Amino acid sequence: MEEIRGLSDLILFTSGGCHIFAKALLEVLAIEKYEVRCVRRMGQGFNKSVYHVYAYKNGYMVDALGIHAEEDYIAWATARNEMAMKAEACEMAFLFKVAKKDGQGRDQNELGLRLDTEYLAHVDTKAKAVILDTPERYQLSYLVAGKAMIANTAKYEYERLL
Repeated sequence: MEEIRGLSDLILFTSGGCHIFAKALLEVLAIEKYEVRCVRRMGQGFNKSVYHVYAYKNGYMVDALGIHAEEDYIAWATARNEMAMKAEACEMAFLFKVAKKDGQGRDQNELGLRLDTEYLAHVDTKAKAVILDTPERYQLSYLVAGKAMIANTAKYEYERLL
């Protein structure tokens, strides 16, 4: 456990803890009604191919880095890995079901993501603190509202010029 205590939040949530961050988003920001999605490498069995887990709604992904167009992330991940990637629904029960042990005897899911109780509690606590500190960073409803405001402003300016 000591090996993760010194990690930055960014490293913790983007290098093995993304499934926990996604779960925290669904819990803390339940009003957003996100679902969980996984990006996986094409041409491999599902259990060996998951690259990232995140919250999702209406074409946008939400992870520790904020809100992004899912399509853009898939393109970036494909280029970075020089391998086709695909996004698809991912069941929370599957992500958090203990399936095996790692070399140190810690619980893991079928994908190899850590599920030992101490790790889950540590990452979940940190994730919820980060989300609660700046919830608007992770709320798609703000992006949607902002786009509507911009569209309305543009329409008003156009009509004013006529």
